[in-house]
Amino acid sequence: MALTQALLRGKGDVNRRPEFGWPLLHLATSGCESPDFDLPLLQALIAAGARLDEKNEEGLTARQRAAKQAAEETRPFYKACYESRARLLGN
Repeated sequence: MALTQALLRGKGDVNRRPEFGWPLLHLATSGCESPDFDLPLLQALIAAGARLDEKNEEGLTARQRAAKQAAEETRPFYKACYESRARLLGN
């Protein structure tokens, strides 16, 4: 997520889609390796104006994608990660 943090420091457009098509908010919710579930990063993106209604190529918002991942996940740490993200993105 170093790229996202650099973008935020540089006041870049948090809603600009990269060439490969995923909105930045979706990219920030990929994987759950961070012990804080990347919630501070998501909060920073939202505060910077990231659109919560932006959809990926599957037609899902970041919240819907996180909720789907939580529903399908069986490993406790990852389930908690996706559930936390879905709650944060649902506001």
